[in-house]
Amino acid sequence: MRALELSLEGFTSFRSRETLDFSELDLFAITGPTGAGKTSLLDAITFALYGHVARFGKDATAKELVSLGSQNLKVSFRFSVRGVEYRVTRTWRERPKTPESKVLLEWLQNGDWEKLETKNVTKRVEQVLAMDYETFTRVILLPQGKFDEFIKGNRAKRREILRDLAGFQIFERMRQQAQGQADSLKKEYQILERQLEELELPPAELYAEKQQQCKAIEQQIPGFNEAVFKAQKALDEEETLLQQIERLDDLRSQLEQLIAKSGKIEEYKLRLQKSQAADQIKDTYALVKAARDRFKKAQADVVSTEKNFSQATQELEQNKAKINEFTEYQKQVEPQFKAREEALTSARNYEEQRQQHQAELTHNRQTLTQRQKNLALAKQELSDAEKKLQAASQQVEEAEKELTQYSPGGTRLEQLQEVSQRLGSYKLLQEQTENFRKKLEKITLERQKLEKKYQENLAKLEKAKLVFQENQQLLQEAETANHLALQSNHAAALRQTLHDGDNCPVCNGTYITAQLLSLPEIEQVDTTELLSQKDEAEKDYKATEKAVAISETTLENSKQKETESQQELAKSEEQLAKLQQEISSVLETDGWEINALNKEFKELQESDRLYHQTLAKQKDAAARVRETQQALEASRKTHTTASEECNQAQQEVQRWEQQLQEVETKLHEIAGGKSYVELQTELEKDKQKLEKQLKQVTEAYQAAEKKAIRYEAEDKKVRDDADAARLQEQQLESTWQVALVSEGFTEESFLAARADSKQQTFWKGEISDYETARVDVETRVEVAKSQVGDRTTNSGTIQSLHDAKIAADGQLKQAQNQLAQLMAWIQDAQSKQKQAEKRQEELSSVRTQVDTYTNLARSLKTDEFQAFALEHLERELVTRATHVLQQLTDSRYALRIQEGDYLVEDNWNGGELRRVQTLSGGETFAASLSMALALSEKLSMGAELGSLFLDEGFGTLDADTLETVYQILQSLQQQDRLIGVITHVKALGERLPQVKVYKRPEGSKLEVEIF
Repeated sequence: MRALELSLEGFTSFRSRETLDFSELDLFAITGPTGAGKTSLLDAITFALYGHVARFGKDATAKELVSLGSQNLKVSFRFSVRGVEYRVTRTWRERPKTPESKVLLEWLQNGDWEKLETKNVTKRVEQVLAMDYETFTRVILLPQGKFDEFIKGNRAKRREILRDLAGFQIFERMRQQAQGQADSLKKEYQILERQLEELELPPAELYAEKQQQCKAIEQQIPGFNEAVFKAQKALDEEETLLQQIERLDDLRSQLEQLIAKSGKIEEYKLRLQKSQAADQIKDTYALVKAARDRFKKAQADVVSTEKNFSQATQELEQNKAKINEFTEYQKQVEPQFKAREEALTSARNYEEQRQQHQAELTHNRQTLTQRQKNLALAKQELSDAEKKLQAASQQVEEAEKELTQYSPGGTRLEQLQEVSQRLGSYKLLQEQTENFRKKLEKITLERQKLEKKYQENLAKLEKAKLVFQENQQLLQEAETANHLALQSNHAAALRQTLHDGDNCPVCNGTYITAQLLSLPEIEQVDTTELLSQKDEAEKDYKATEKAVAISETTLENSKQKETESQQELAKSEEQLAKLQQEISSVLETDGWEINALNKEFKELQESDRLYHQTLAKQKDAAARVRETQQALEASRKTHTTASEECNQAQQEVQRWEQQLQEVETKLHEIAGGKSYVELQTELEKDKQKLEKQLKQVTEAYQAAEKKAIRYEAEDKKVRDDADAARLQEQQLESTWQVALVSEGFTEESFLAARADSKQQTFWKGEISDYETARVDVETRVEVAKSQVGDRTTNSGTIQSLHDAKIAADGQLKQAQNQLAQLMAWIQDAQSKQKQAEKRQEELSSVRTQVDTYTNLARSLKTDEFQAFALEHLERELVTRATHVLQQLTDSRYALRIQEGDYLVEDNWNGGELRRVQTLSGGETFAASLSMALALSEKLSMGAELGSLFLDEGFGTLDADTLETVYQILQSLQQQDRLIGVITHVKALGERLPQVKVYKRPEGSKLEVEIF
């Protein structure tokens, strides 16, 4: 992965947008004061790629990283992998309910950025880089200072650091998970054992006995089934016989009922016969009845038509008389209409003149009204113009009076404007300086506490060392005494095997009992408690030694922080003094106070603003006076013109009113006070009324004439129809009488015998149903007799058969229930046997898993597997680091491990071995850097390492060490990598291209310096 560009905004100390272009950098230094944001640049890279920051861990949220007071955060990182460019951007925005986070991964295709991923961006980044978050932070970001501590520490300290650097904490998590899984499986094993005990398997003898009982019952059941079948058959036959006897009795009862109904059926047959005879002549009767009705109707029509014809003749004579009267009236009114038409013609001429005069008068009145309005408007404008002039003059006087109350800011305001921004910075620097001072006091107090704790730990270490040495000496003395006792016991045992004159196997002398010295009786000492005390004292000593080392490291870090804090305070005080001098130079005095200056500045600003505001108001008022004077003069001219035009219009109105009066007088004389339109309307109405009356009289006469002619024709027609109906009625009446005689009816008996088709159908149905039912019942009686024969039965016989059937069913059901119970018991026993076998298999499987996870947890303990893995990794790293170190030092140095300690082999001095603690600052840097690069290559697992960032860990460097470090870094540059070094050493930064990080009140700033 090769870094190309980093852009960040609102991220930690970088409030505003800052962009760092890596394209022109190979080997460079990242410099700046403590807290400026050097490490934040590396944090921004890991945040852009993985959404996490190494310093805060994976649980850190964007809200913790956003700049103080900012609502938005944005980080964009552009990089290349195997020649392909990528860009990842993460944003965060504060919202009232829930913050909004977005992430986008793009890649460059044919010169254009294309979207690659928006959801699982972190996973895709891991695929592109072939590194997850933990690997990246260990491979790309190298804490070289920690490796310096690593190679100089003791074995326990190195193991602890290496475990942290290599991420071996995972083995402890694996051990805990394996132990947890083993405990869970043990509980599962106990549950399975309890379930196996609760199954309660039956004995094999009982199982065989139940099977024999089941087979015996299965053999008995067919006999029980046969007995049930026979009992059921006998019961069915007897019940069938009883049903047949009961059915025969019922059929005989039905036959008796049918015989009793025969009289009514004979009556139906007689009435049906008469109605059928009447049906033979019903058509003739229908013709006679229709003829009789037609004749009666024709007679009634003759009477009605004769009456209508007489009335129509009278109406015709009356309308003829009305026409003659109207003709005489029309001759009388025609001269009157002619005279009225002549008078109307004269009135029309005068009406036309009146309308013309009226139109002229109306026009001139409108003109007069408009000119009166114009005059009123001109008068109002004149009045308004006079008032405006008066108001404008008053405003000029008020503005001139108000202007005397204010004065412009002048030179003093210009000075205060020049220093206003600096005053804000000065106040911020004051607060910052005070914060730095408080921070220094806090760090100093903490350093003093740490020094005290360090001294206490040193005292504890000395005490623990004495206790350990005392316990060790007591143990050695006990072991020496036990050794002597053992030798004495061995000598006594040897004497028991020798006799006088024997050759001694120890001294090769002759064994003589009289010459032997007596052996002292020495008892052996139990060293178990002494060994335990010695181990406990050694453990306390090592723990105290570790605590001293930690206290010493913590104290050194605290001292470094105190030094950095002192530098920050001094720099802030220097900036504050410089800014104070600049402000004094502008104000031309050293005696100033911020609050007083701010107050004076605001007062001068307000006074200057009011002065210029009032001056502008005075100028505006003067301009309005000039404008209102011009407007007043124009209003006076307009008023004079409007007054003259109004008088002319008044004269024209009076002239046309006089002419209109003369014409209206003449028109009144002709029309008698009515208008021409009224006269014309009355004449037209009278003419139309006369014409309407003539039309009504004529139409009434014509209608009466048509009515008389129509009724005359109708009268003739109905008389002819009545004659024809009478002749037809006589002919049909004769035919009807002949038909009645032929069927033996009178007209009254014929009418009584008639029946409709529905009634006849009913009679036929009743007759047919009766005859069919009687035949059917008689037939069924005979069939029933043949079935029953001479046999008889009763309910007692059937009940005894029913009881026999129930007894047979009871025996069968009892046998079936016994069989079902036995089979259920056998199935339950088989099921329990299968469950027991399954539980045994599960127990075996779980036991195997328990052993597996228990062994795994035991193997993953720190003192076993992890120790082995760390030792193997450490030796592999030394081998890799030696190769890197030889490249960095021109094959001069090589790393070696002997008895757990790190040594450096100096090939320029004949392969001399030296402890790493004796190395100079530059040599130590080379050794620790080689270990860092070796671990980086190991953990990268072949991933592309195009960029490395080092935290060199030095506070200061002498000239020789500086030159060595610089040469080593130059050699790294030759490996075609981007190398960034975070350094606090000013001299080292000046030897390299620099990315300078400046700390400002408005946020950190970046500046790239390439030479």
